[in-house]
Amino acid sequence: MIPARRMPWACSAIIRTAVAGCLAASAACSVGTPSPPLEQPFALVPAQRVHGRFAVRQQELYEVGLVYPFENAAQRRLAWSLAGGSGPKAPGAELTVRVQVGEIRDGRSRLLRHRDVVKPTLTSWSGNALHCELMPLPLSPGTSTFDVRVAAAAPALRQLPVRVAVREAHRGK
Repeated sequence: MIPARRMPWACSAIIRTAVAGCLAASAACSVGTPSPPLEQPFALVPAQRVHGRFAVRQQELYEVGLVYPFENAAQRRLAWSLAGGSGPKAPGAELTVRVQVGEIRDGRSRLLRHRDVVKPTLTSWSGNALHCELMPLPLSPGTSTFDVRVAAAAPALRQLPVRVAVREAHRGK
């Protein structure tokens, strides 16, 4: 039996051991799993699918989105018009994307959120790409999964280079 004056130390040692074990198990699950930001090539063709796993190192707001890269002004204009960057006058080509994000805990996969995005809109752009946020969501440390499928797409979209991106969500000022 442990004397009463040593009990708090014994309890805190057990708690420290349990927490260290949980952290080690969480880290072991994500060893070798890429962390955001990550991108995978994608084609906007019906039934096209891309999926994967990624390691969340810290609790943050993440997003799954589409990236339309371009190399020159003509490619940018084409991507801008097909992706719906011209507003109500030119809303872009028809596109429906199904997005799912899950987590893997204790060897089990669990769906966190799913969403069908009809006519995704551009949310930001940079000097060499247009960005479209499909689904933002907060994630906790561990291993997460994503699955993106094209449910419907206009044939004109096939000519656009596209990537599916998983990254920390950008929030403006």
